[in-house]
Amino acid sequence: MKFPDRTTLFKRGFDALLIIAVVYALLLATGIIRRGGRFEEGRPAPNFKVQSLPDGQSLGLSDFAGKTLVVTFFSTTCPSCKRELPELDAMKDEVGDDVEFLIITNDNPQRVLTYMESHDLDFHVAWDDGSAHDAFAVDTIPYNVVINPEGAIRADVIGGLRISDIL
Repeated sequence: MKFPDRTTLFKRGFDALLIIAVVYALLLATGIIRRGGRFEEGRPAPNFKVQSLPDGQSLGLSDFAGKTLVVTFFSTTCPSCKRELPELDAMKDEVGDDVEFLIITNDNPQRVLTYMESHDLDFHVAWDDGSAHDAFAVDTIPYNVVINPEGAIRADVIGGLRISDIL
């Protein structure tokens, strides 16, 4: 019995990966699988405390009661995060005043403020000592959590937040 050469094996492996990627994309697009899934929809959001930048005031879930809150965990060293923030900024105009956006980071506060200013981004920005990251089980960024006005999880999404996730 003759074994296939390396080129043939490589082509078969590549074809298999391509098929898997297409199936995964279709499952995501149809909503059969979720893009986040750490939290069950309708579950109460974890309470958290972060420090507002630049003033250092304490911010928590209760400060946004009665409004939909989009929490985005972000880093200035994350290329995907940098691509996502302008998209969120554009969404902010579309969803109106009943939705608040909070960017949470554990980066150097001055670096984050400089980044936001240099890219003309206007969000509530807060520094986290790690407790909010822990409360939301953040292990991948950008990570978005949409919290309804009653304080329950509406959606959690790893990158690529859509307006339909918010409204």
